Amino acid sequence: MTNTKTKDVLYCDEKELLEIMEDSVRATFQSFLGFKPEVIQAVRDRKEALGEKSDAPTISGSVAFLQKNFEGTLSISFNRESAIQLFQVIYQEEINSVDDNRVVEGIAELANIIHGMVKENLNLRGYDYKMCLPVVIIGKNHAIFHDKNSPGLSVLFKTQFGKFSVEVLSQDPAAKDVA
Repeated sequence: MTNTKTKDVLYCDEKELLEIMEDSVRATFQSFLGFKPEVIQAVRDRKEALGEKSDAPTISGSVAFLQKNFEGTLSISFNRESAIQLFQVIYQEEINSVDDNRVVEGIAELANIIHGMVKENLNLRGYDYKMCLPVVIIGKNHAIFHDKNSPGLSVLFKTQFGKFSVEVLSQDPAAKDVA
């Protein structure tokens, strides 16, 4: 393992984190949905990955990573069309809005499952992440902010239903500026 330790905080190697994220997303989609998404791009900033306005997120599920002296989040984000198409296929019913409870609960569950797999994998490498509950954010072109100096990794995936991104952001709470 290529972790480095600074101020009681472990930092995961970016290549290792990318592999963990890709494996967790593919395993989740394969197990629960019967297909594996294709990785299009991996970048440090989701804005770089999304590029086109049509891919801007409309709905995201986010789950925290918490341990002593370290925090972060894992988020999975979809644009409106991709989320609706995906959940219409899952539920075999017409869905017209990302506000639909089936979409909201489905996004929360996807975030929770992927987070659990990433968390378990990182904990096997020396981390001590605790369980957290997912939250769902709905709103056209919303953004999940983090300290610009904090490590982050965003992976853009493609499926037959469209694109989505999975992002892991982290920061040392002691390093936060308090206004």
